[in-house]
Amino acid sequence: MIFVVFEGIDGAGLSTHSHLLYEYLLGRGYSAVLTKEPTDGLIGGLIRACLRGEWRTDPLTLQLLFVADRSHHVNNLILPALRQGKIVISDRYMFSSIAYGTVSYGDYEWLKFINSRFPVPDVTFVLDVPVEVALQRIRRTRFGFELFENA
Repeated sequence: MIFVVFEGIDGAGLSTHSHLLYEYLLGRGYSAVLTKEPTDGLIGGLIRACLRGEWRTDPLTLQLLFVADRSHHVNNLILPALRQGKIVISDRYMFSSIAYGTVSYGDYEWLKFINSRFPVPDVTFVLDVPVEVALQRIRRTRFGFELFENA
């Protein structure tokens, strides 16, 4: 049906807006799925542990984990839901990992290439907020900063 993605820096309100859209659609009788990247699956858990500083790996391995998590996500949740006629709303997708990966790993063209076989969203909302606002939100809701927030 329709694949919608919310992108932006941490603290921009991605989770809030994706959840609000999801609730709005459900309230109007639409069948929708709310998801996020990294996922809550096994591979996504490794990514989150790395971002929180609980597990260390090199930038290349981290990018390969993002792609593996996305491949599993796309093939096991996103595409099946779309085939069932559902609206899929994702809090982050490949654009975030390409942007953050370019900073940490550095090879933009390669990152674009390894993500090129994934479906392109029908709509992508890029939430743009001042860095100061995002940092205030992060400080209010989290105890620490993740790896990419320190870059």
